[in-house]
Amino acid sequence: MQAALILAALAAALLWWRLPPLVRAYAVTVLGAFILTAAVIKWQYWGNRLILSAFAVGAPLTGYWADRLKSHRATAAVLVAAMVAAFASGGVAVAYGQPRRLVGQGSVFTLSDWQERFVRLPDEAVPYQQAIDAIRASGVRRVGMVMEGDLWEYQFQISLPDVELVAVESVIPTAPPAPISSVQALICVGTVDHCAQVVPPTWRIQRYSTVVAVAFP
Repeated sequence: MQAALILAALAAALLWWRLPPLVRAYAVTVLGAFILTAAVIKWQYWGNRLILSAFAVGAPLTGYWADRLKSHRATAAVLVAAMVAAFASGGVAVAYGQPRRLVGQGSVFTLSDWQERFVRLPDEAVPYQQAIDAIRASGVRRVGMVMEGDLWEYQFQISLPDVELVAVESVIPTAPPAPISSVQALICVGTVDHCAQVVPPTWRIQRYSTVVAVAFP
């Protein structure tokens, strides 16, 4: 709803020839921001946070037209209805949406920090905890990380503050990985095949789920 209002306001500002030059110039700036956003940012499911800046730049145009059209009752009624629908949709999403709702079962006020972190991956909470406990119990101080794709390493970083976690894989030429010989254990988050390609064959692997495992010499 908010995006539709901004796009409608932008189109009106670009097409309405009676607008003050400053407003028209601002509309051209907003259009440029949208074009640059589309040119620079790759389309992706989680792209809302990346287009927020262009969204914010375009928002004042909606306020400008709302002020100009408030004397037209029919237009004002449509605008108010659209804004009410937008706020209602946002409010419901905040209160009842997933994964971190404010009201009802699974509310952020009833979950622990650990549970909140796994609301998207509840089945991985126990395997992650088991891997963390294994590293703690071993007493190692330097652990290699084997991460496949964009799988999740944050839990290990925040739960093992006294352990040095280093990458044993790298696709960046200027940032070579740490050698396996320099670590005392490995945490592997990935498929069995991917872990097998990195973990030395003489090491012992303990797997806690289809994607979480630890390995020791």
